[in-house]
Amino acid sequence: MISLMKGRTMKKIIKVILVMSLILSLLIGCGKQSIMDLTTKEILKQSREQSKNLKNLEYTSTISVDFSGSEKMGISNPINITTSGQMKDAKNFKMDMSADSGKGFKVEGSIYRQNDEMLLYFPMLSAFIQAEYIRFNISEVFDQTMNMPSPSNLDKDKLLEIMNRFKEKSSMDIYSIFRFSDKKEEVLTSINGEDKKLVKIDASIDASKLVDYGLEFMLFAMEDEESKKIFFRNITDEKLNEIKNLMTNPEKRAEINKALEDVKNSTISLVLYFDNECYLNRMKVDSNVNFKDVNNGLDMYIKLTASVDYFNIGMVKEINIPDISEDKVKDFKDLIPNN
Repeated sequence: MISLMKGRTMKKIIKVILVMSLILSLLIGCGKQSIMDLTTKEILKQSREQSKNLKNLEYTSTISVDFSGSEKMGISNPINITTSGQMKDAKNFKMDMSADSGKGFKVEGSIYRQNDEMLLYFPMLSAFIQAEYIRFNISEVFDQTMNMPSPSNLDKDKLLEIMNRFKEKSSMDIYSIFRFSDKKEEVLTSINGEDKKLVKIDASIDASKLVDYGLEFMLFAMEDEESKKIFFRNITDEKLNEIKNLMTNPEKRAEINKALEDVKNSTISLVLYFDNECYLNRMKVDSNVNFKDVNNGLDMYIKLTASVDYFNIGMVKEINIPDISEDKVKDFKDLIPNN
């Protein structure tokens, strides 16, 4: 196992499995009847439909991250991040953020996105880049750094077709990954300073099933022609066959499962808050993901707690992007040394 884990191919397999598991979990996205009259499953079903209209809104979030190795970077755990902003849809938004990494070091700035163009404003970087803003094309960055399209630019209809084909062949049900409490509770809470009655539902993600689902989807994607164009477009068929043979070899598959054993034992809990129309107004996440460093076998961890509020749904009509002169902007590609 040790010799295998030192190989670049195995490291890439582990990374791709983790990335795909996260992407798959993100793909999972009430009418006039009182929400308290609905079952948990009915609320979730209607919420999935309403999520298609979850746009033109404002949001705030708080995130706390604690991870191993931070002390070597001179960072005190946890790192606390706050964000607020407006969103028309996934491709058009504004976000103001502040990150406090401890020891008196604080980063503040803003991120703007308009379709495929993103603009970053972080004053502390001005002296280093000799400009106020950094501009980059999201598709180009994903293409150059990850050899795959930006997730937000993927054709949703094509993705749905892929997932339906996978569903027909899969031995797992994606919704079995999530565990939702049958109990619901009506609570009074404040969203953006407004007291609201919301329905609270507890949930969790089965990390073991999520990883297994990611493994199974990866094998499917290496054979499905449309999937290969999206996820493995810069990998030769010869290399894909090599990876596939590794993953289907019982001995090697056991080693992969062993390497991911700590991840499978991780905990991810959710608390969801819905209004009477089944719109998601608040979501809380608490996760503790453990894993081993594939380079040295050391135990590593990432602990994250987060809360995000959505409000003024349907009321945001326009995102204002700063009108700035070219002498105040640096393109991201110009900041990266040529190889």
